[in-house]
Amino acid sequence: MAANSLKGEVEIKSGGVAYTLVFTSNAIVQTEQLLGASIGVITSNLTHVENLRALLWAALQKHHDGTDLFKAGDILDDFDGGMNELADPLARALRFRLSRTPIDAPLGEESGE
Repeated sequence: MAANSLKGEVEIKSGGVAYTLVFTSNAIVQTEQLLGASIGVITSNLTHVENLRALLWAALQKHHDGTDLFKAGDILDDFDGGMNELADPLARALRFRLSRTPIDAPLGEESGE
């Protein structure tokens, strides 16, 4: 299944497998509950692997239902670009959900600017 950028979906490859990332409101709330912090605090600390894994887990839920945190960790470990590179597609998908900024817009740009 190809990612639909008009719906805020981003495709990544991990271990040769394609995954579609997208944030839903429920997934964001679950992440906040899991980590005990707001999404703003979570995303400001993406050097914490726990936060990166939780965001990846949340973004997988819509199209890869049943993916648990351990599987998300495996996907993170096998991500073709490495852990630091995963922050970009996650940030783009989350930014779309929060502000409807197009997926392909440079990070740091808000819609309407």
